[in-house]
Amino acid sequence: MSERNLEDQILKITLGDLVQQFTEEDLQRQMPVFMQDVDAGTRELVETYQSLLSAGSFPEAESYRAEHPELETRIWDACKANAMLAYSAYTYLYAKSQRQQCVISATQPSEGSEDGSVLGQKEGDIWFRIDETKDGVLNTTPFQKQADGSYLEFAVAPKLAFAAEEDIDALFTEAETPSDN
Repeated sequence: MSERNLEDQILKITLGDLVQQFTEEDLQRQMPVFMQDVDAGTRELVETYQSLLSAGSFPEAESYRAEHPELETRIWDACKANAMLAYSAYTYLYAKSQRQQCVISATQPSEGSEDGSVLGQKEGDIWFRIDETKDGVLNTTPFQKQADGSYLEFAVAPKLAFAAEEDIDALFTEAETPSDN
């Protein structure tokens, strides 16, 4: 949830808040990746554009900017800043969905939502089901998500359990006791 910080005049927003605000159209919008400095060939264009903005002629400035695409790599504005922020957020989400995810929980992970607001596990992701906790150690069973949405149990290797002193003593006691056979 966004929060207005009046002391610093900064709007703070979570990644979730940001992602929910952008549409598919926002994701398809193109923008220049590399900005350029104003040079002798574009100085007059930038000055004219800035003059139109300063005069409050916003529709004319918008038309002028559209007529001169070379301005796009030389003007950094709020629209580009917001688009870059959205691009960064979606890049993060894309990378997150491309990397194998692991979940540790007692219950099977929930499915992601169709609108993408909740990311669920994808095929190949791992769920470690918590079976019990003993002495601060989690006993888990690993599962891998399959293409059909089900989870397939797998084993890595059993955890080695070392014998306690009592176990060793019991073995020696049994060996010393004559058998009934």
